[in-house]
Amino acid sequence: NVLCNGGSTGAIDLSVVGGSGSYTYLWTGTGVSASAEDQTELAAGVYKVIVTDSNGCSSSELSITLTENPEVNATETTTSHIDVNCFGGTSGAFTVVATGGAGTTYTYSLSSDFSNSNATGVFTGLAAGTYTVYVKDVNECTDPSPIQVIITQPLTLSATVNSLNVSCNGNEDGSITITTPAGGSGTYEYSIDGGSNWQSTGNFTGLAANTYNVQIRDAVATGCVITLTGSLTITEPLAINLQVSSTDVLCFGQANGTITASAAQGSTITVNGQPYNSNMQYGPGQYLIRAEALGGNYNQQQEEEPEICFEEKTITITQPEQIIVSAGSNKMITCKNPTVQLIGTVTSSGNYTYSWTTTNGIIDSGVSSLNPIVSAPGTYILTVTDVNTSCSASGSVVVSQNILKPTITLNATTNELSCNVKSITINSQISSIQGTPSYLWSKDLKLISGATSSSLVVTEPGEYLVVVTDSYNGCIAAQKVVITENIQNSEVSITGNVELTCSNETTTLTALAIVQGTASYLWNTGATT
Repeated sequence: NVLCNGGSTGAIDLSVVGGSGSYTYLWTGTGVSASAEDQTELAAGVYKVIVTDSNGCSSSELSITLTENPEVNATETTTSHIDVNCFGGTSGAFTVVATGGAGTTYTYSLSSDFSNSNATGVFTGLAAGTYTVYVKDVNECTDPSPIQVIITQPLTLSATVNSLNVSCNGNEDGSITITTPAGGSGTYEYSIDGGSNWQSTGNFTGLAANTYNVQIRDAVATGCVITLTGSLTITEPLAINLQVSSTDVLCFGQANGTITASAAQGSTITVNGQPYNSNMQYGPGQYLIRAEALGGNYNQQQEEEPEICFEEKTITITQPEQIIVSAGSNKMITCKNPTVQLIGTVTSSGNYTYSWTTTNGIIDSGVSSLNPIVSAPGTYILTVTDVNTSCSASGSVVVSQNILKPTITLNATTNELSCNVKSITINSQISSIQGTPSYLWSKDLKLISGATSSSLVVTEPGEYLVVVTDSYNGCIAAQKVVITENIQNSEVSITGNVELTCSNETTTLTALAIVQGTASYLWNTGATT
């Protein structure tokens, strides 16, 4: 068979027995010598031969298949790829894995002559560059397309350093700013103490006067360190002496606090950026008092802008705890509740007095408590006063009124019971109802047990009263209807009650009826007149 994929090292050694005399051969297939007994330098494929002896007798066609090994192929294991982490370093590495060919044993090399080869495909200690990997199997078959692996390296680390000196003596507002970092992995860490402490931003603020060792390093490859400035000095000017005191606000929400400030002669004092005035009064809050003076390094000869040194102090003017007053939720006076109790609350601590006032309501009791009783709609105001400070706060609540009664309309099928009308249904129709109505029926001022629906069936005459209560406000309305009774029986008399004889064989009976309406007649004979 063929040793290397795509090669032509295949061969066929033909042995013939039988027949007589000499043999002739007829081969078919790519690259064969058609009349030769044996074949060499063949590629993989199917080859056929027919042998004929001297008598012209031929063999059956013989088919021979030559195979070849799969092509040797190398690929990089990307998970093992390591680029150089520091500019100029030799920390690169990669791993190549081969497949195909004969067996599972391969030789790997970075040179085509396979010098310095290995059997693992692992290459370490590499500088940045492009590497061609050559692979062969035990038959010396090589990868026809050697792969190339690129090992990269970051650019060398660099950055720009700027600094700002301390503004005034004793302050810690100097700064070092590291900008335009370049090189490395693209993420950086910075140090100003020679590498003892690192941070991810190049902004260092709140610095005192001192000498600093400024460095940058790669945040990924932390061993890559460059010293940007080994000895950077932050200076400070001369001192200012600022003294500040204050008094607090008397009551919550007022603005009667004071600030007293003094500084060295020649200083200018401001409060929150405004000129200081000892007579000014202030509300609660935080205030920045700043004293400015010329710096000690001002050189008038050079006509430079004078350096302004300053000292700042922050004071806080406080106020007493807010008296938080609630007059409670709005209330409603109804038929059911003709008076309501107001629920005032104070959610702050202190020694307080309470007072309720109203312009259009009525306070029945508890005017000096948190929970008065009131009986009229209106606005009620609760004022709470701190006994110790005389500070006060107030809240209001609205009391409304809902005494709307339901309106009842009674409808009866008829108002009179009779011999024909044995029962009457009285229906109540309710309007102006705000909640759910409830019903109570009575007859001649006596409660009818179980009669609690909107309608009532009556079978007796009398005065019927329905009382309707609105569940929303408890207001009650009543309406009555009088049911009469007419059950007077008809009076009837019959004339013609005579004795029948041979001469008077018939007689006429006449019914005389006294009725309230139109009479109808029915005789036991079936007659209806």
